[in-house]
Amino acid sequence: MQRKLIGAVLSFTLLFTNAVTAFGAYNPELYTQENIIENTLTNYQIFARGNADIYCHTVGGVAIGGSARIDSFGDVNVSPSYIGHILNAGTFAQGGWLAGDLEQYRNTECYYSTAESDINLSNLTQKSDFINFNEVFEKIQSQCNKIAESSYTVSIDDCKMAENSWELSKVELDLSKHSSYNIPYSIYEKIDAIDFIGVDGNEQLAKGSYSVSITDVDDRDIKITFGYSNPGSYKKRICINGQELSNNNSFKNIISCENGGQMNLRGMTLIWNFPDAQSNIELEWLAGHIAAPNAHVKLLGGNYEGGVIADSIYTNSEGHFFSYFSIETLEPLQDDSSVASSETDSSSEISNEDSSDIDLSLKCEFHYTDDFGNDLLTNEFSRVSVAKVANKGISKVKAIQYFNPKAPRFLNVQGYKFLGWQELNDDGSVKCEIRGNDIDEVCNKLEEMQYAAGSKVTFKAIYEIPDDPYNLTVTNGSVYLMKDAEDLDYSFELDQKSSYKFANYELVKLSAPDSNEYGSFQYWTLNGMVYSYDRTIFFSTWCDADFEAVFKNEEAELTPVAFINNEVQEFGFETTDTNYHKITFDCAFYIPDNAEFVSAGIIFTPSKSNIADLSDVKISERTLTNLPVKTDISTAREDQLLSKANDQILMSLTGMKNGVSRYARSFLIYKDANGEYQVVFSEGTAGITTSQAKS
Repeated sequence: MQRKLIGAVLSFTLLFTNAVTAFGAYNPELYTQENIIENTLTNYQIFARGNADIYCHTVGGVAIGGSARIDSFGDVNVSPSYIGHILNAGTFAQGGWLAGDLEQYRNTECYYSTAESDINLSNLTQKSDFINFNEVFEKIQSQCNKIAESSYTVSIDDCKMAENSWELSKVELDLSKHSSYNIPYSIYEKIDAIDFIGVDGNEQLAKGSYSVSITDVDDRDIKITFGYSNPGSYKKRICINGQELSNNNSFKNIISCENGGQMNLRGMTLIWNFPDAQSNIELEWLAGHIAAPNAHVKLLGGNYEGGVIADSIYTNSEGHFFSYFSIETLEPLQDDSSVASSETDSSSEISNEDSSDIDLSLKCEFHYTDDFGNDLLTNEFSRVSVAKVANKGISKVKAIQYFNPKAPRFLNVQGYKFLGWQELNDDGSVKCEIRGNDIDEVCNKLEEMQYAAGSKVTFKAIYEIPDDPYNLTVTNGSVYLMKDAEDLDYSFELDQKSSYKFANYELVKLSAPDSNEYGSFQYWTLNGMVYSYDRTIFFSTWCDADFEAVFKNEEAELTPVAFINNEVQEFGFETTDTNYHKITFDCAFYIPDNAEFVSAGIIFTPSKSNIADLSDVKISERTLTNLPVKTDISTAREDQLLSKANDQILMSLTGMKNGVSRYARSFLIYKDANGEYQVVFSEGTAGITTSQAKS
């Protein structure tokens, strides 16, 4: 199963030291390959020599030499993923998005060397020293140096002055003159923006085989934003033809993107090269690939499109896999015939052909969506069969190829109950429906359905909100609902009473007066713990809740708050597959005007005693260090906190085993008025022991 890439003399098997038979034997001489960076970025989304903390969904495959905490990954896995030591891991998707014509490039393997004792290792295979990272990074370093050395080096003459100012404003990189540029740090530190000119928009920038090197960085930090930027931001901005990028995912909708822009397998060739950076490279809304073999790369904010080669990595951003070369330059992982399976049919008019009759140039277009308009999968099918159909009165038989749909199984939506699948007509009306209380049984029934090649079929997952009421108690305040869909101010006030009943996930507004007979408003408590210093708050009724507005004859002292509800909910434990298991914590964070938000999330552990005393925990910019043993971090996205519609943040852990315990406290990292990093932990602790799966 050797692979070939455009422009490469030798195959990508050079990376593997103890490779499985399909990849061939390790041969150090293969490191003479010139295109190791491009090939690495075609095969992997994240390639790190050391440790990785990946706190959000990563679509592509990963190769991590050190220890890793990783969320779900590998929906587009074209080479075996690898993790040296697993500290915590979400779901490995086994290349599940590579379906239909892409099935031939799908790799279902993820190897690891060692793992913590309580890690779910389903779908993973133990294999030590799969990749010789030190040797690979030597060659990556060499190519990074060559890229920078062969690039046009910008000078003061390539910079534009800010209007009515002596300071430099931006450096212009004219891509009609040079395809590769080198920006020395002496220029980089003086500019506010990098402006690409001589290029016709995002499409050409993404696919024009351009590179930008930033050199002489050494141990200084680099901070770049590829999205919206605020005046006076400390980060460098990216522009095209004098205009800042128009959205926070500038490459997401270029031609050939699939799955809602989460993957582009036809080639994205912009490289940001940092050959000598040795400290932190902090990026927001990354557009392009990163090659930084000696640096710690931090991806912050929303999503990013591209791959990362780094010494170590931290990210709380969702990674969209954009391969450097088109994956069609890879040799298929298997023969076309191997994806077919012969099916038996009892009909006298239908008999099965040998699987060699399978023609994968024929297609059946399956589209899977849900009640919320999400694209779940595209063109995935579970099996293919060929049948002979005898035409009555005619001696000849006709071969027909049939496809069976492959139902997505991750159907546990927070606050909703999965009901089943609908097959839709072209006009969106319901053609037929499969319902049931068991996800696996319903999905198995869907996969029994067959459709002839050439069919275009849309399936929709349907849900309902359970009507089990929750109790909401409010003391010293009022409760408001929306009068109608246009009432965004929630102006309908309910009659004053101490307790209310609400259906699951109904959003309400709570408001307290400035003062009453007890004094001025201080804060809200939820279940006896400080929740917020805002008089008006929002709450989604997903559990019983007891709110009280507290009043005192003194001025309120506004203090940052991290809150966690002692109510924990679990989903998906009715199935034996731990991939579907999820527990969710209800959190809230309050940030006064005199504090600057840095980071927030939860820390969790199998033992409550581990987080009872957190006095030894240290702060390292956006995250926490010196955590107690077997304690992990899950970080909330910044946009969840600063652009949320209510005051709650629901944070989930997925892939949970049956009958295990998890305890959590929320945390908020902020800068105080003196610019010092501070952290506050929730007063309370939330915990749960997960359910046992069905027998």
